[in-house]
Amino acid sequence: MSWEDKLTVIDEGLFRMVKGLTGQPCEPKNGDDCYFIVVPYPMLDADYIGAVMAAIEGRVGERLVKFVDEPESNRFIVFVKFCDGTEDTSFVPKIVKE
Repeated sequence: MSWEDKLTVIDEGLFRMVKGLTGQPCEPKNGDDCYFIVVPYPMLDADYIGAVMAAIEGRVGERLVKFVDEPESNRFIVFVKFCDGTEDTSFVPKIVKE
């Protein structure tokens, strides 16, 4: 089984959400026991960056390993544990616009 086979519908939703929030593609990379994504934030303010991080954390929950901020590159990296099969991947949270 490849590492891509460990990605769930929740992970796929995360990638679409990040692309929608940043306008940039979001491609996962293998991190051995987890995967990571690079999230660019060119010209975004700190409140917006914090909101993007909170949205990511809300999407992946306890699977979040860490955020690594790289302000000199205007990006942060998100590390997420692979699903171990105990999560309910049939539930995908909806983002509601008011």
